[in-house]
Amino acid sequence: MVLPASPVQPLPPALPGITPPGIARLRALNTLVGGATYLAVSMASASFLAAGWSFERIGLCIAIANVFYSVLVKVGGRLSDRWGRARTAILGGVLGVAGCVIPLVLAGPWPTTAALFVVFAAGAIFFPGNVGLFSDAAPLPGHESAPLHRTVSAYNVGWSLGNLGGFITGWLVPGDSARLGFVLALVAFAVIAPALWRWRSLPPSPPRAEGDRAPHPALSRLTLLGRAGLLIHCMGGMAVIGLGERAIKASWNGLDVNASHLLISWLLGSYALGYLVTFWLLGRWSGWVMHPLRLFALTAIGLPASAAVLLVAGQTAQPVIIWLVLAGLVLGLSFAGVYTASIYYSLRVPVGAAAAAAWHEASLGIGSVLGPVIAGVALTAWEVNPWGRGLCGLGWWLLIVFAAIALLQLVLLPGIFARLRK
Repeated sequence: MVLPASPVQPLPPALPGITPPGIARLRALNTLVGGATYLAVSMASASFLAAGWSFERIGLCIAIANVFYSVLVKVGGRLSDRWGRARTAILGGVLGVAGCVIPLVLAGPWPTTAALFVVFAAGAIFFPGNVGLFSDAAPLPGHESAPLHRTVSAYNVGWSLGNLGGFITGWLVPGDSARLGFVLALVAFAVIAPALWRWRSLPPSPPRAEGDRAPHPALSRLTLLGRAGLLIHCMGGMAVIGLGERAIKASWNGLDVNASHLLISWLLGSYALGYLVTFWLLGRWSGWVMHPLRLFALTAIGLPASAAVLLVAGQTAQPVIIWLVLAGLVLGLSFAGVYTASIYYSLRVPVGAAAAAAWHEASLGIGSVLGPVIAGVALTAWEVNPWGRGLCGLGWWLLIVFAAIALLQLVLLPGIFARLRK
């Protein structure tokens, strides 16, 4: 069942001479917040590993951080639709600054854990506000409004550029210098308020329900398919993000913290690059719109391929970077397919766009909660077997995730095709 967006209150009169900020500005802010968030995850993972934390403890910590995201993202959606898009995004930036201050004042893995929770809460407030601004964004003078698939692509490219930047910065910052990483993340969050201050009183201004924003008989099923697929996929993706460094240490036990941190940066940086390029390509081609099998093909290729490469990499005597890069790239290809389906169909109906996007983000958050916890328990149990240890365990986990997504497609696609023929 697709839950309805929260009711939208009567809009105040538009402010004279002020239109929503341009796509380029919003994409840049997405880049900053995405980068700051994943830099914080990278620094926190290094801190946890240095403290000797187990798979289960790291997985539980990442899961709780995603609980903050999953719960508060709905709050962010309601604030964006009722209180204001820019105000909500600014509040997210303020929370991000506050979270990054914690590990600068208090040392150790537990203050870092608290910082991670607040940073994820910041993203949960920021992104619904910013996606609402994307949805409302006015075209340049003399230009028509961009098709929705291109607007979605611009939104996705922004935050994925940030993720890639966060992973690259995490690669450049040594694993034993986590405080420096949090300083950089703090600077990124601090840019949000001055960048959006001019629009703090701008009311929501949703587009008309026509063209690619018009209702369609298959839309509710397509939205359900997209969100459920994203939830399941995030159980794999966040397991790789949260447990990957620990898995690398388990596969090659002699690595020190800086070496394992460097290797996970290769894997996660390639992952971000994979979905960044795919997001960009999907914005240039509309042939996947209302054709769900075409996006599923990306997942059907990417997830099994990534699992197979991790299984091979986990059996090598020494780290082979090209295997980690390849595994990350095809995993990113897969993720881009399910994420695009979820966000695109969530935004097809303009009324309550931020609340609809919040349900999309909640699906992402719930999958990101379940994945590290369940995978952490599974990988610990599988460590006794050489074919289940470390990266091999992550490979088997991704195959389980793919089987669940394939089953979901099998259940929902017949009803979707019936509605598409109407």
